[in-house]
Amino acid sequence: MSWLSNIIRSMQGAGFSLGLLMLAVGAVSAYKVQEFHRRRLGYLSLLQVLYSVVIPLVLVPMFYVYVKSILNKPMSSTVLVKDDILLLWLLLSAMFTYGGILIHGVTKMMAARVNKFVNEDLYSMIRYFHLSFSHNLVYIGVIMLGTSVALLEMNHVFNQEWGVFWALVRGFGMGLSLLLGMFFYQPYRDLKRKESFDKWMTLRLVFVISWVLMFVFWLGIRRVNPVLDTYQMVIPMLVSLALINFFSVLLVVKRLKGRWVMVFSFVRLDRLVKMIWRGEW
Repeated sequence: MSWLSNIIRSMQGAGFSLGLLMLAVGAVSAYKVQEFHRRRLGYLSLLQVLYSVVIPLVLVPMFYVYVKSILNKPMSSTVLVKDDILLLWLLLSAMFTYGGILIHGVTKMMAARVNKFVNEDLYSMIRYFHLSFSHNLVYIGVIMLGTSVALLEMNHVFNQEWGVFWALVRGFGMGLSLLLGMFFYQPYRDLKRKESFDKWMTLRLVFVISWVLMFVFWLGIRRVNPVLDTYQMVIPMLVSLALINFFSVLLVVKRLKGRWVMVFSFVRLDRLVKMIWRGEW
């Protein structure tokens, strides 16, 4: 069983965050392979089997081994959130993520078997749970899960430095994979009101939670003052959340662009500068 021992040592080292990155890239890439959508195993497509069975079978042992290795480390002198609370947060996040995956799979099968023209209300409800509800659960669960592990790391003392550059690369890859998943998501259409919902508006709760988690990170770093590159998940999660938050800012700027033009059309900047210079404001 030497191979199993090697895997466990890898999960306790830099292999954990690298394994997460590989799974994230694999999950996003598999979504674009049409063969995974077409081929079925019973009522489930191969893609749903991958998401609801294969990936959890890999992720759960990874998280178990790595979290156990964190708890075996000595405690830091300063703690932002207690380990017990973070472990509860981790379990809730995992429940949200897996629950969202299962809801997505089940409602997708139901949507394929309900005549949208015969029963519009039922079909619209199924599509809501299949798309907006389940995707919000999964995305929020994922970023909460990663954040809980990163905060748990900051409660303990790590001596080995993993390097900032590769931590940034892993964080960029994780964040980009999550954003690509959001891009692939298509919002549901309300058949009764004959309208499609704005994709990014249906995911606004994800962006709000991401900003909140970034603020929690900022509080933790200010209080603990850690050596960031001694942790596997702190820098990658900071980069991932920063990418998501930066993208949300771009979305807000895009929405307000027309309004800003309208505002500046009433008050020209050169005229405003002259007024301030002359003391006429």
